Amino acid sequence: FINVKSRSEWVLIISWLFGALNPNGPYPILMLQGEQGSAKSTTAKILRSLIDPSSAPIRSLSRSERDLMISANNGWVLAFDNLSGVQPWISDAFCRISTGGGFSVRKHYTDADEIIIEATRPVILNGIDQISGRQDLLDRSLVVNLPRIPPEKRKLEKDLWASFDLARPKILGAFLSAVSEALKNLPSVHLDCYPRMADFAKWVIAGELGLFGGKGKGLFMEYYNENRDEAAVISLESNIVAIVLRSYLEENKYVKRNAESLKNELENYFQKKEDKDLSHNRFWPKSPQGLANSLGRISEALRKT
Repeated sequence: FINVKSRSEWVLIISWLFGALNPNGPYPILMLQGEQGSAKSTTAKILRSLIDPSSAPIRSLSRSERDLMISANNGWVLAFDNLSGVQPWISDAFCRISTGGGFSVRKHYTDADEIIIEATRPVILNGIDQISGRQDLLDRSLVVNLPRIPPEKRKLEKDLWASFDLARPKILGAFLSAVSEALKNLPSVHLDCYPRMADFAKWVIAGELGLFGGKGKGLFMEYYNENRDEAAVISLESNIVAIVLRSYLEENKYVKRNAESLKNELENYFQKKEDKDLSHNRFWPKSPQGLANSLGRISEALRKT
């Protein structure tokens, strides 16, 4: 019922869905990307309908963090449709919802009282373009690229849903059997090296036998690590600081500078190499502190690559 092009992406989607059945979190963000006609929206609807049915399964992006937290307070799975780039504030908000965070708002008709909404929720994002290049968000995400469905293989949506509704109880039952397996195995699961979203990884590993059968041992971590490495590359390819720095380091294998000196060094290098002034690039940091902050955000991805 879901449109994927490889076993690895199928395993990642199944793992995300299984993770969403854990009542405690944290939950990785599932990013569904692909061109028009790749069934991104339908895939998101199917995944949500299995464990959190709703009359409006997917929606447009919230306009404020307050609206996002209210949505999280009123549902389990948050699914957002047709994203084209994510602003920094919403990226930070998704990170907090993925691993657990709160939002406070002043109580109506009072000056001092406040209401705190705290939520950790599974999230699905879909879009044609790369949804986000921010390392902190990508590091909490499973990025799946769906292939375009050729015309001869397309189905009527009503036929797809009719078939899915018949299969739904059996699919959900299989997942719940895997949950039972995970609850039994969880205390005995120990990893030599825990990845980011360690609790999610441990939960899926505990349920691997129930999810993927006897040949599934180690399958999840293999594909999970590959996906995270690919996400690190994506984050650097869309970051102007990473692009300039990596080009500079190809010619200068070692550099030790404070932020101000490094900023000047990189700007002079780029001017000579590309004959362009970096100060005219709106994504280039305007201050030494801005450069230091940018390096902090991409440092983990730089280590991976």
